[in-house]
Amino acid sequence: MGIWIRSQNKECLAKVKRLLVSHGRIVNIQTADDDYDLLGDYETKERAIEVLDEIQNEILNGQIIVKGVRTWRVENRITVYQMPEK
Repeated sequence: MGIWIRSQNKECLAKVKRLLVSHGRIVNIQTADDDYDLLGDYETKERAIEVLDEIQNEILNGQIIVKGVRTWRVENRITVYQMPEK
């Protein structure tokens, strides 16, 4: 379960661990050693945050509620999000 993101240049398909907006860029932080994937590069930080909002909505829309034997739980379907152009 989780979300995968195809980079803006279509050269990277990354399983998202942690997304970060830095200036106009959206990066997926992989490890504590600052290993990251550049997923999108936008004109402004504000535009990058708008795209991050879209990703958040995709994650929320992908949630499903599953009834267990005694409880209910929320699971996320696997989602692939294509980073938009500028």
